[in-house]
Amino acid sequence: MLSIWVGVFISSVILASKSLPTAHLVGGLWLVLLVNVYFLLLHFSKNIPLLGSLKEILTGALFSLGVSYFPVLSEQGVTNSLLIHQCAFGLLCLTNVLLISHWEFRIDQEQVEAKLAQRSRNRDALLLVAFCTTISTGLLMTATEPGVFNYSLLLSGSALALLHLYAAKQGTDYLKSLIDVPLMLPFFLILFL
Repeated sequence: MLSIWVGVFISSVILASKSLPTAHLVGGLWLVLLVNVYFLLLHFSKNIPLLGSLKEILTGALFSLGVSYFPVLSEQGVTNSLLIHQCAFGLLCLTNVLLISHWEFRIDQEQVEAKLAQRSRNRDALLLVAFCTTISTGLLMTATEPGVFNYSLLLSGSALALLHLYAAKQGTDYLKSLIDVPLMLPFFLILFL
């Protein structure tokens, strides 16, 4: 399997180096490196539970970096506003991953996963802090700089909280397919605005 992966990786780098600007190629290689470090950390998380606790944080950070790196790179320059938007989107992604981990608590428990939700003494409080922080950030951003992206972050954070409230009453069986939907609005705005 490793030889297949190396072959695909090398051929992808050769193809990308011929068609992508250097900054995009280097950024993509950095993302590949970070994702592989992430997989390596998860591999050792069975023996070092603290590494498993980083799973949700790293997943949210890598997802937000991965989907926004190239649109951010296409901007004229990196501004404070752009960095704030990136961090807020990362917070939304982290909240999404924490909600998934919360919903899959029993599955992870059976598989002896050492995720943050497994190590937390009060998963509900951790999730409440994530929701409050995400929604408060959205409110603050829309109050200080009204704009489509800021409103979408507020809307998406609120949608995650509503999914959680609905799941608490109705169960998660039919909601698991909707868990990533709230991320789509800011994701598309990052790509197309």
